[in-house]
Amino acid sequence: MSRIGRNVPCDCRSGKKYKKCCLRYEEDRTHVGRLIWRIREALVPWSLDEVLLGMRRYDFRSFEEEPFLHATVCEFAVRFCQPGDTEETPHLSDEALRRITESVSCYAYSDPIGYDEEEQSKRLESEDVVVPLRILAKKFEMEFTPNQCFAQALHLFSIIPDFIKREKPENYPFDIVAAFRKEFTISPEVYIKACLISWDRARAEPTLNLSKLIPWVQHIATIGENECKDFLSNHLSADKIKFQQTLENLQDPSFKAVMSKISPLYVFPFVRPWREETPEVNDRIIAPIPNLLAYKASQGVYNQLVAKYGTEFTNGFGYIFEEYVGRLLRSSFGSERVISESEITAESKKPDFIVIEDDIAVLVECKAFRYTKPLVTESTDESLRDSLKKVGKGLTQIQEFLEGNPCYLPRGKKIKEIVPVIITYGRTYMLTSPALKAPREKMLSDRGIQLKEWHLLDVRQLELLEPHFKSGESFSGVLRDIADSTFSEIFEKVASRTGKKFRDSFLYPCVQNLLAPVKEKSG
Repeated sequence: MSRIGRNVPCDCRSGKKYKKCCLRYEEDRTHVGRLIWRIREALVPWSLDEVLLGMRRYDFRSFEEEPFLHATVCEFAVRFCQPGDTEETPHLSDEALRRITESVSCYAYSDPIGYDEEEQSKRLESEDVVVPLRILAKKFEMEFTPNQCFAQALHLFSIIPDFIKREKPENYPFDIVAAFRKEFTISPEVYIKACLISWDRARAEPTLNLSKLIPWVQHIATIGENECKDFLSNHLSADKIKFQQTLENLQDPSFKAVMSKISPLYVFPFVRPWREETPEVNDRIIAPIPNLLAYKASQGVYNQLVAKYGTEFTNGFGYIFEEYVGRLLRSSFGSERVISESEITAESKKPDFIVIEDDIAVLVECKAFRYTKPLVTESTDESLRDSLKKVGKGLTQIQEFLEGNPCYLPRGKKIKEIVPVIITYGRTYMLTSPALKAPREKMLSDRGIQLKEWHLLDVRQLELLEPHFKSGESFSGVLRDIADSTFSEIFEKVASRTGKKFRDSFLYPCVQNLLAPVKEKSG
C-alpha cells in the first residue's frame, strides 16, 4: 500500500495528485525504478533552492564527470523538490549533498536496456562496448570551452551571415538573421552578448536578481529594459512547472533508457526555484551549470532553429558553415595552401577545400549536420546507419572526385597521397569510436564507399587545433594520429609540442571584443 494517499497532492509539490505523479516511481519494481525512488526519497525533504545552491557550493573535485552528474542531480531536484519560499540562504551539509549525488550517480551510470529483453534485442551486437559509449556521450556533450562557444556563435549566426548576404548573395538562400530575430525577438549579436554577460554574472554569483542582471545586459547590448526582461524570463529561465514540462517534452515516451532524454538545462540554463507567489524572491534565478549558457548561445540556437525551420534552415546554414571552415583552414595553413571549391577545375563532384602539405593533399568536405538523437540514446543499427548516411554523402563526393580526376594536380603540385576528411558541425565522438569500427565500415561499404582511408573531425576540434596547425603541425599527420588514438590524447601532445594556447587562436580576438565591455563594467 502507498505510504501517501493516492488522491492527495504529491509531496514533491508538482501540483498533481500523488497517483498522477510519483506513485509510479513507488510502484516501479525494476532496477531503474528502485533507483529513482531512492533518489526521490533523498530529495523530497529539501526545497529546490536548498539543493541547487548546495550543488553550486559542493566540491566536485573527486568527481571527474562534474557537469554530467551535476546536471542529473539538478534535473531530479526540479522534479522532486518543492519550490522555496524564503529569502534566507539555505545550507545543506556536504555530507547530505554527497549522499544525494552518489544516489544519482548510480542512476546515471545504469542502462535500462540491460533489463529489457525486447529493447536489448534491438541493440548493436557490440552492446558490451556501446553501453558505456551511450553513457559517456551525455558526459562528453557537456565538455566544451565557453569562450570558444560564444566566439563561434558570433561568427556563425552574425558575422558570416552578414558577410555572405553582402558579398555572396547567391549563397544566401535562407535569411538566417531574419529567422533568428523572428524566433528570439532580438538580433543574433544581442542574443549572444546577453548570454555571455549572464554566464559571467552566474559564475560570479550563485543567486542572481533579474532586476540587477538587466543593467549588465544593457551595458554590452543594445536592448530595451522590457525586451531584456522578457528574454531573460522566457528564453533563458524556467520555474519548476515549466522545467518539468520541458523535461516531459524532451523524453521519448516509447523508450525508457536513461540516455533517451536531453537535459532541460540545455533549454533553460537558469532555474527559478522559489514559489511564484512569493514576490520578494520571485525576481531571483540560479544557474546550476553556468557554462550551459554558452551552449545555449551556440548549439542551443542551432537546435532551436532546426526544430523551427528544418531543412530550409540547414540548407542555408551549410553555406555559412563552409565559409567558416574555410576561414579556419586559411588561418591554420595560409591562403596559398588552401584551395577552395571554386578554384578546382573538375567537371565531377568537388571537395569544398583541398589543403596542400608538400606531396600530400587533404580533401576537406564540410557537413553542417548534427548526429541523430537515437544514435546517442539507443545505438541501434538503424540509428547508426542514419547518421552514417550524412557522413557517407560527403565521402561519396570525395570518392567521385578522385575517380573522375585521378591525375588532378592542384596548382601544379605533385601529389603522392590523398587524405580525405569530413568536418562536421555535430560532435563526432560516437561515430569515431573504435568500438563501432566494424559496423561503421560495413555500412559504408554497403553504400559503395571504397576509400581506404578517411577521417572525421568536428569543427570544435578544428578550432582547438588551429593555432597548432599555424605553428607547423601537419594536418594529415594529426588526423592519422587521432585515428590510432583519441582526440584528447593527441591534442595534449600537440599542445605540448607547440606551446600554443587559446589566446593564439583565430577566435581569441573575437572573445576579447566580447569580453571588453564586461571587464570595463566590472572594473
